Amino acid sequence: MQVSLGGATVATVIVVSGDDFDIPRVIPPWPAEVGRLFELSLHRPLTIDDVMKVAWPKQDRTQLIDGMLVVTPLLEDGANSRGAARMEIAVALTKETPKDRGVLLGGNIIAGENLLVVDGMVYQKGAATVRDGLAFPAEAVDLAVLVTLPSTRRRTHTLLAQVYQDAGIPLIVVDVINGKTIVKNYGVVPDWADTRAIAAIGFS
Repeated sequence: MQVSLGGATVATVIVVSGDDFDIPRVIPPWPAEVGRLFELSLHRPLTIDDVMKVAWPKQDRTQLIDGMLVVTPLLEDGANSRGAARMEIAVALTKETPKDRGVLLGGNIIAGENLLVVDGMVYQKGAATVRDGLAFPAEAVDLAVLVTLPSTRRRTHTLLAQVYQDAGIPLIVVDVINGKTIVKNYGVVPDWADTRAIAAIGFS
């Protein structure tokens, strides 16, 4: 929905689905290409080519799953806690990761026609990236890590976990609840991934 004043668009209101509620968001006017993409999504499934052409707002996480946009708003507290978790998890993973593997904070993975955004990944050094270096292909990723937020926890353990399993990517999901870190693995996680070290991390 667009909010107009005197015939000019001053803001766009979108509704982003969380696990248990819908979140109305008021955002500044986006480029016309974004509006065209949302309109296009009403008529056919979107493709990675469609999404990669758009300059998305950095404050939101935008993924493409089964031709559908999945937008997760990262509010200030969520972004901060996620950033802290990324750093601690990367340190834990780096201690045991083989030398021919690299650890990346954040990043994009392309699995078929799905565009996935991760909090951390272990990838094969020397693997060719795709989409002008903006993403790794699924076959180059040995492990992905996702840190949930309260509004994304259920979706992560259901929809996203299945997408990663279908792509053959082992996944570690980290839930931070009341300062306690809970780790769950999906798929066959490599022996060198020290999930115990991750589980021992505490966040406020």
